[in-house]
Amino acid sequence: MQIAGRSIQDPLSALDDYLRCHPQTVTCFDLASPGDPNRLIEAEVWRTHIIRSRISRNEMAWFVEVGHRAPWRDVPENTTLVAADPYTPSGRLLYERASALWRVFWASTRADQRVATAKISKVLHVKRPHLIPLLDSRLVRCYRTAAAKAT
Repeated sequence: MQIAGRSIQDPLSALDDYLRCHPQTVTCFDLASPGDPNRLIEAEVWRTHIIRSRISRNEMAWFVEVGHRAPWRDVPENTTLVAADPYTPSGRLLYERASALWRVFWASTRADQRVATAKISKVLHVKRPHLIPLLDSRLVRCYRTAAAKAT
């Protein structure tokens, strides 16, 4: 199996190791309820600390504040990344709406340089886990060329 350009020889053993080494991540982050799909609360932002988001109290307040104006209702809670394919007629609108949701946080962040891609993806993943992947600088670098070709 290949993930982000890295070969995983025995994916089931890798998954088993992950589950054994990170039980709190699985139970309190991966499998935890996303809560109200149209509202972001402090506890949901704080939950990202389980995966080492390093979100400060000020950033948590910022996320909740920006979350009040985010277009949650435009992106159904069970939307998947596959369904939001901009190259299919049915996925185009979903993609545009999901992008608008991301941009509310990204545009606010760029204005004051408080929060980067990794933190935004971790918080949005809590609310839309099937749509928003967890991103960090290494993953973005890995897929940058492919993403540029796709646009």
